[in-house]
Amino acid sequence: MNKILLASALTTSLIMAGCSSSSDTAQDIVDNSTVKVSGSITDSSASPEVPLSGVTVAAKYGNASLNPDPVTTDASGNYSTTVLKGTDFYLSASKTDYITLNSAIKNLSADDTGNDVGLVLTTAAEDMLTASFGTTTLMTDAAWLVIDVVDANGNTVTPLPAITPTPSPNEIGSPVPDAPAYIAKYSNPGSVTVTVNGVSQTGTLVNGEVLFMEFEQ
Repeated sequence: MNKILLASALTTSLIMAGCSSSSDTAQDIVDNSTVKVSGSITDSSASPEVPLSGVTVAAKYGNASLNPDPVTTDASGNYSTTVLKGTDFYLSASKTDYITLNSAIKNLSADDTGNDVGLVLTTAAEDMLTASFGTTTLMTDAAWLVIDVVDANGNTVTPLPAITPTPSPNEIGSPVPDAPAYIAKYSNPGSVTVTVNGVSQTGTLVNGEVLFMEFEQ
């Protein structure tokens, strides 16, 4: 009887050990195939800028079925999400009454921090567009490309170097105070590649939304 009980106990232990090993292996696979992306979002309509809570941040892939659940910024404007390692994606930040801001396409092999951006109120953005393009302009009129070129200290470079987007935009706005130095209008959403000083970034243009790219020189 004792032998039977001992055999049963050993069998149970082996089964449990096998299950634990399988679970650990599955977790290792998940950990090894994903990386974390984090940053903060501020309200650029405020002066000075303040952290913006309640912003929805979503990682988006070419295959929408891969998209993870969106996350939301906390009271300090911070967020963190998990994405697939070695897979093209972009980040999209949105909140009611604010513009939707999309990043250039990323492909990561390690955790990526410091993805900090500012959102402006839609009404403020439309005022800037109207001033820049010289006619009443709404966010929903087109897809928008905004480019900033900064130095090592994060300050905008003036004058801007040559900026070459492919395909070319329908129109480029004129510089106006308190507005991005480069704003381009696209009537046909889709993929765009921008080259500045030999460095290229690619992004996805979405109607009514802003694709933001930052280059450092």
